[in-house]
Amino acid sequence: MTLDVDQLSVDRARHALETCQRFHFMGIGGIGMSGLARWLARQGRTVSGCDRNESDRLEFLRREGIATSVEHNPSHVQGTDCLVYTTAVPQTNEELAAARQAGLRVLHRAEVLAAIAATRRSIAVTGTHGKSTTTAMVGTILETAGLDPLVFVGADAPMWQGNARFGNGQWCVFEACESDGTIVLYQNCSQVLTSLEPDHLDQYGTFENLQKFVKRFLASADQEGFVVYCADSQIVTELVDAAQCQRVGYGLGAGEYRATDIQMLAGGSTQFCMHSPAGRRKVRLQLCGTHNVLNALAAVAAAEQAGADAELAVQALGRFPGLSRRFEKMGTLGTSIVIDDYAHHPTEVRAVLSTARDYLRRPIVAIFQPHLFSRTRDFMDEFAQVFAEADEAIFTDIYPAREAPIPGVTSEELAHRAAAVRPDRPTYYLAGLDEVTDFVRRNYRDGWAVLVIGAGDVRKVAEALVEEA
Repeated sequence: MTLDVDQLSVDRARHALETCQRFHFMGIGGIGMSGLARWLARQGRTVSGCDRNESDRLEFLRREGIATSVEHNPSHVQGTDCLVYTTAVPQTNEELAAARQAGLRVLHRAEVLAAIAATRRSIAVTGTHGKSTTTAMVGTILETAGLDPLVFVGADAPMWQGNARFGNGQWCVFEACESDGTIVLYQNCSQVLTSLEPDHLDQYGTFENLQKFVKRFLASADQEGFVVYCADSQIVTELVDAAQCQRVGYGLGAGEYRATDIQMLAGGSTQFCMHSPAGRRKVRLQLCGTHNVLNALAAVAAAEQAGADAELAVQALGRFPGLSRRFEKMGTLGTSIVIDDYAHHPTEVRAVLSTARDYLRRPIVAIFQPHLFSRTRDFMDEFAQVFAEADEAIFTDIYPAREAPIPGVTSEELAHRAAAVRPDRPTYYLAGLDEVTDFVRRNYRDGWAVLVIGAGDVRKVAEALVEEA
């Protein structure tokens, strides 16, 4: 692990939240960091932050009264009581070093989130796929039930005008990211485990090591609470035995909560029959895809264990609008439809392509920006295989995030391998986002489903394409 999680302390973070007045966030433009910063500002703390690049999120925070700046600088820690950082910040960073030298409280993002969650009854939602949507669905159901939850979600939720819902009820629902080992900090919570596949191997080294951390997390579940898990997954079903509390399964083929008669409806909605301990109910989602049926089952199961009524849960799901960057319909380019999606793992990309094929019924051009050199290396062949489902494919340069380049790991190589899998169709490598945008404008205006896929900044392509309209 690049982060020694056993050196982190939730008690230390809790004391800092109680005693510090001025907080500075390094990487405040991140979806998780910005939600915590917004919560602290609403608690009357003075909050500032910085990030490497200007972004819409920094401007959003400024409108909320949070001072933000671009680039890291040791001067930012002056007049601060506590600095909050993420795993993406190197321990050698000068701003982080200046905070420690000045004797400030220095906390990892996960320590802060865990300390907040520990003040309420909490539901931690984790898994390789579906965390954000499931978290937001649970929060929406509890909100509809009048339980006024505090919710932290790893995406922008249009119904909450941002990435958090600042409720005052007894429940806190939050996305527990498994990417860096900090999942083990979220102790004595009820839990939702949606899935588990190899990922984040740059941090864990092996899938077996990732499983060890998830098992440690499950073993820390609130013994008076519950764990909701995907019973369709053999790995998840085996790991969940570590939880010493009530266990509730869901799935298409197994579990107490099951879905049958799944139907795709006009306009991109989905209908299915939910079988649960509370009976049989018809559920209609504004979202499309079998993966969202699974997310809905998980959300209902968790919300009912937390005290929500089953019928209210179904009503809430029917109004749930979805999240930003989750098969988001951005607009049109000529007679083509432009969709933006955050998918960055082969399983997620497969779900996006399958959903587009089933619901949009148009030829698909998939534009993919890989996220992280290490993930591209680890899943190069899997990505090449999964993009065979697209009628045409465009690959652009890897979004590095926190990583340095790895020799031989490039989007150009990925494009070569994808072309070898489907030599019968056009496959392109275009280096920059501007080049991609211009190419798509010229060639995909008539009746295509233009899928813009990736967890980096490739959304800019979708935004630029629909601006023309």
